[in-house]
Amino acid sequence: MSFNFNKKILISFVGINDGGELIGNSDGAIYSALKNDSFDEVILLYNDNIVSKHSFKQILDYLKNKLISEKLVKNVKQHLIDLKDVTDHNEIYSKLKKITDTLHKGEDVSYTAAISSGTPAMQVCWILLAESGAFSSEYPLKLIKVKDPKFGA
Repeated sequence: MSFNFNKKILISFVGINDGGELIGNSDGAIYSALKNDSFDEVILLYNDNIVSKHSFKQILDYLKNKLISEKLVKNVKQHLIDLKDVTDHNEIYSKLKKITDTLHKGEDVSYTAAISSGTPAMQVCWILLAESGAFSSEYPLKLIKVKDPKFGA
């Protein structure tokens, strides 16, 4: 089966390291993914927790502005995912599944999940969602793992 995808969408949790210069760090995995591959749209999932000096919303806003100003992507959507425990597989999976169930799936769009940002439990939930076919049995979710530049090329 072959598809003619017109729109490529990257979806990812926003992690601490995605704050780049905002947090005095190198740019994170989401930025690196968009420097290395072309996507039409990015969907950023964030939790409203404060991490050290900055909230994930502040990190998301920084990243969104950087991606758009550097023209790495045309459209950035954001989605608050209210998690009480970012290490609880059951909570993460059920809320992630609810979000991905609302996404349009079809021959005209392909989804890629960048699984490097977020907690290890979030990574596992992406893998379970994709490998089980729960994202879509007909239009699979592609997974990519991107190394944060601070960990080497």
